[in-house]
Amino acid sequence: MFKVTNLEPGSRSTTACIRVDFLGTAPVSLTLGATLGGGGVAALQDQLTVNVATLNTSGTVTVTPGSRTNNGSCTGYPTGGKNIAVGTQGETLQGWASSGPYVISSPVTDTWYKFTVSGLPAGDTSCATYCGQAITVNLTWTLTTI
Repeated sequence: MFKVTNLEPGSRSTTACIRVDFLGTAPVSLTLGATLGGGGVAALQDQLTVNVATLNTSGTVTVTPGSRTNNGSCTGYPTGGKNIAVGTQGETLQGWASSGPYVISSPVTDTWYKFTVSGLPAGDTSCATYCGQAITVNLTWTLTTI
């Protein structure tokens, strides 16, 4: 859904947004879980940190099913609604992923998630350790009728 690239020691954080639409009417429970993968997971999972906020905008944004796949763009991230932290903010990717799945507050009809991934520690310039490494964060939303 989005890609964080070219992180290096001391680099700025990268922010990306994902919009999730649910058009059903039944009462539901929504959880967000994450798993890590990729060849650089061992080197990066404890170095990169993540902040995740959800902004429920139910009723304030027009939704057309199947549209607005925003590919990580935060353009259109609503100014109304309430940001709610998902998990411990500033935690390592490994810590955040292993502490889930996280229960997302209802209603869940039109919700944006803003992910901010911070770069590597400024003091560590070891290219041998970090350069060319890749890590994936696989996100899973699970919707359960209650």
